Amino acid sequence: MAQLTNRFPVTDYYKEHVLDGITVSRGGGWWTAILLIADPKTNGRFVNLYRWESSGDKWKTRKTFTIRDRGGLDKIIAALAELREKIPE
Repeated sequence: MAQLTNRFPVTDYYKEHVLDGITVSRGGGWWTAILLIADPKTNGRFVNLYRWESSGDKWKTRKTFTIRDRGGLDKIIAALAELREKIPE
């Protein structure tokens, strides 16, 4: 887990609780990633979508989106799959 801690620029509150993460895109001063995090208070797991912007030598969080349960995640995945078919290759 130490490798993940240094890999993503999350707040100190979540820094030691990142369980896994995937970079979706990174370039042009922006970084988008999806992280699996253990809530520090409850130890429950949730998925956070992050969008950071490079500001000098630091990354600043610009947007987040939290998914706390599998049902919500399943709905989002289904909606994305449906819309995916409407985007040209």
